[in-house]
Amino acid sequence: MGSASRDGVLHDGVVSGTGTFRLRARGLRRQRTRFTWSERLRLPWWLGGGLTAYAATPMLWMIWRGNLARLADLVESGALDQTPRRTPPVGDPPTR
Repeated sequence: MGSASRDGVLHDGVVSGTGTFRLRARGLRRQRTRFTWSERLRLPWWLGGGLTAYAATPMLWMIWRGNLARLADLVESGALDQTPRRTPPVGDPPTR
């Protein structure tokens, strides 16, 4: 069994809930990593609540599947191997 790492996000806007990202090593010889993304979202009653969430599931599944495919392409191409440059959040004064 390999080591695992986990991180998460808290959604606190109109749609609330939690998201979890997990990385798990997939063996020493293969040197691969399994990336798992899970979300638990709650829509407010005025957006249809659980009924709208249920109806939107296929569309969200397609969107997230596309997002994961693009992330996989970036990782496998090595485009993410460079040290990222920090971009200040909106509203922060520029640093010199």
